[in-house]
Amino acid sequence: HQILTHPTDSEIAYIGGVNGGVWRPTNFTANNPIWTSLTDQFPGLSIGALEFDTTDAASNTIYAGIGRFSSFGGNGGPLTGLLRTTDGGDTWEQLGVDDLTGRNVSGVFARGNTIVVAANDFNGGIGAGVYRSTDGGDTFTLVSGTSGLGFGAALHIAADGTNAHRLYVSIRN
Repeated sequence: HQILTHPTDSEIAYIGGVNGGVWRPTNFTANNPIWTSLTDQFPGLSIGALEFDTTDAASNTIYAGIGRFSSFGGNGGPLTGLLRTTDGGDTWEQLGVDDLTGRNVSGVFARGNTIVVAANDFNGGIGAGVYRSTDGGDTFTLVSGTSGLGFGAALHIAADGTNAHRLYVSIRN
């Protein structure tokens, strides 16, 4: 469902699978790349978003949002928030367990301590909207419905290529 290619090393890529977790080969351009599962130890493996934190010059910090987007009616494991690695995928930690559990994460934008998450409730999740953390993922606050941002299912987040302080988000309805 999601793919990230490393910005400076063409042999590294990350794939977020529908109900399959995050996978990485270290020989991505080979005829038969060897894939390694990175997140099997977590209860939620439905990857709805995958994003580098571009403030990490080495591109080792990656966020994976747990979201059910299966072609089989949204089936999947528990909606457990976000996963983060700071070492290129060797180890992962859960973020947003208190504030994002039960939310179907469909987008993530991370720059240092600021993390913005798009969530929807299409597959039984709760708390649709845009959430923001300014403390590196310790806590998240629903920001939909404030400062002109509409309230509803948030479907995707994209950065403005000309203004690093501006994000675009798709809000249903």
